[in-house]
Amino acid sequence: PNGAAAEEIAARYIEMRPRSSLTDVFLDLATDVHFRLPALRLAEAQSRHARVFSYVLSWRVPFLGGTLGAPHALEIPFLFGTHERPRMAFFLGAGADRAVLSARMQAIWTAFARSGDPSIDGFAWPAFDRAERATGVIDDELGVLRPAWPSEVEALKPVWRELYAVDRIDTRGGGAHPSIPPPQLRLEP
Repeated sequence: PNGAAAEEIAARYIEMRPRSSLTDVFLDLATDVHFRLPALRLAEAQSRHARVFSYVLSWRVPFLGGTLGAPHALEIPFLFGTHERPRMAFFLGAGADRAVLSARMQAIWTAFARSGDPSIDGFAWPAFDRAERATGVIDDELGVLRPAWPSEVEALKPVWRELYAVDRIDTRGGGAHPSIPPPQLRLEP
């Protein structure tokens, strides 16, 4: 993207987060550019060929006063039930809510493995599609973002196709690898 597009995106993120520090705004933007929006684009591309389900774990780790939020791969100790091990408990803290979250995560993944649908205990998990971008939210309660991250998607629209060129990859497992190359967004001073 050109410098003007990068400046516009940075300004929109600052505007969307008026109470956040510039560091937090930058980290949110970096998270969206490198994780969240590529996942949305890949889900969009795959949804043309099959039912797709999307989720975000939004449970915030208490470590460092919660400043890390819900870091990448946080679901792994909950999924495998290792959240109570000493090294994990140091990072995740202790409490009955962790066991509840772990049981919920395991039930969701097990339901998906058995049936191809992560719906559990009366919670109907919506399939992801290009129009709604429905994304399940896993936290102390289950919820749905519909559409998922509309302001962030809108802010990155000027460079959306350039950064995430999923239309040029084969998501059916044919020739090309179904992944998205890292985006090349640079914010210069």
